[in-house]
Formats: sequence, structure tokens, C-alpha cells
Amino acid sequence: MAIMQNAGRARKLRWAFLAVVGVALATALAWVRWHGMPGVAARALADADRYELLSLRPFPFKPEFYNHEILGRTTVTDAATRQRLNAALQSGVRESDGTAMACFNPRHGIRVTRAGETTDFLICFECRQVQVWRDGKKIATFLTSASPQSVFDEVLQKAHVPLAAEEP
Repeated sequence: MAIMQNAGRARKLRWAFLAVVGVALATALAWVRWHGMPGVAARALADADRYELLSLRPFPFKPEFYNHEILGRTTVTDAATRQRLNAALQSGVRESDGTAMACFNPRHGIRVTRAGETTDFLICFECRQVQVWRDGKKIATFLTSASPQSVFDEVLQKAHVPLAAEEP
């Protein structure tokens, strides 16, 4: 009888342990999905001293911005516009279903400077990938959805910055 009680208790403990692990994994996955932008990227965007939004030629032409020609740029000084761009990108990260295309044809870029440190973002909404660069080294990558593109395009167009053509 004591052996059966110990076996029953062990089984209950095993199930309790598995339940705790399952909840912890689900919580971790939800956190990553909600806060999926790497910390280094989120910190760079937060409270930037200088914030530039760039329109890029998607195919490598010139070494201006990581082998992409800068078609135009605008310095974003309005805090609400910066927040809108950052929120759109963060929302795109949360919306991402984890898939990416094989291409990388970035048409958008962000250059932020914070405390003298410059961080660049190459953004391809076509393939839903973002690369983060600092000091000539790629320091992070993450996925987004295509949804932030309309916000980025609107800010660029309002500043009379030309957008890249959809096809080469």
C-alpha cells in the first residue's frame, strides 16, 4: 500500500513539474513574441539623440549605407513621430509569424545615435527581416511583418523623400 501511495505521489509530482515547465515555456514564448525585438535594438531606438529615417535602393549599388544607395533621408525630431515609427516596428515584430523570404532587399533604414553611439537598421519589409549594425558589425537580426511599411513610407513622403521602386 505504501509503495502505491509513493508511486501515486511521484506521478502527481511529475505532472505538476511538467505543468510548471509548460507554463514557463508558454510564458517565455509569449514574452519573446511580445518583446521580440532584441534588447540592443530596442535600447538604441529609445531616447535617441538623433534619429534619421532613410529611403534606400534595395539592391546593392553603392557603399553608402551597407552597400545600398541612400535615395533620401529625413531627420525625425518630433518625439511623437519617432514613437509612431518605433511602435509600428515593434508591432510588426509582434505580428511576425516567424517566416522570412530568402531575399534581402532593404528599402528602409534607420540611423540612430545615442550617447555618441550610432546604430543602423536595414529593413526589408518585402522579406520581413531587419539587420542591426554598429561599428561596421552586424549585432542583431530580427523578423517583422510588412505592416510597418505604410507608416515608414508616410513619414518619408511627408518629408518629400523619394521611395524606392517596387521592382528593380
